Amino acid sequence: MIACITPNDWFIEENISTINYAAKASRIANKPMKNDDPKSKMIEMLKKQNKILTLELRWANEYI
Repeated sequence: MIACITPNDWFIEENISTINYAAKASRIANKPMKNDDPKSKMIEMLKKQNKILTLELRWANEYI
C-alpha cells in the first residue's frame, strides 16, 4: 500500500489518520477460495460415476 502524506505541519492530523489507515489496511489478509456451484459439483460427480459404471459394465461383458 502506498500512503501519500504531506510534509506540512498544517495537515498533521490527516497525515496521522492516513498512516493509521495504511497500517490497518496492510494487516488485511485474504485467502482465495474456489466458488463451486453445488449443481456443477453434482454433475461432475455423476459424470465420474457414469464413467466408472460404464467401465465396469464393459469389463463384465468381456468376462461373460
